[in-house]
Amino acid sequence: MHSPLSLTTLIHILPITLTLAIPAPMPIPDPQAAVAAINNTATCTDIKIITARASTEAAGEGAIGTLAAAIQSGTSQTVTRTSVSYPALLNPYAPSVASGVAAMKADLIAAVDACPDQKIVLLGYSQGAECISDTLAGGGGGALGTKTNAVDYDKYGSHVKAAVMVRISLSLPPASYLRVFAY
Repeated sequence: MHSPLSLTTLIHILPITLTLAIPAPMPIPDPQAAVAAINNTATCTDIKIITARASTEAAGEGAIGTLAAAIQSGTSQTVTRTSVSYPALLNPYAPSVASGVAAMKADLIAAVDACPDQKIVLLGYSQGAECISDTLAGGGGGALGTKTNAVDYDKYGSHVKAAVMVRISLSLPPASYLRVFAY
């Protein structure tokens, strides 16, 4: 009959080598390489919907997502959707809008660069609508925070085929954007 082996007996019998795997530090990604990688793997659709939620709504599309879903289900064209990643804070409001404008510009530029034939639809509710207005027409300044310039119309803004701004209370985009498009 065999007697049970204790852990200390096993340690002496078995050749054990303890190796700790310490990972190398993570490299900091190059933002331009990241955008290029996204653009290279982008799936171009007929329509790209970019949404911006209202103040205090949880990250994602927010209430305006209902309209995005209705547009997507109401067309036979292919549609992709993305939501602007920004704080959507009431306080401090101006820096939150500035962050949303910067993020929306980045989303718009990336979408146009990746898929230049794609139609862009911007949907925003409340603070999200202000982000659209400031992206297309410029905004800020004074009590509204840092002044921001409009996105380059010829290169990027001209790809915006519809902009829906619900419950916007500040500036409106130029008349060239106030048109109705039907596809």
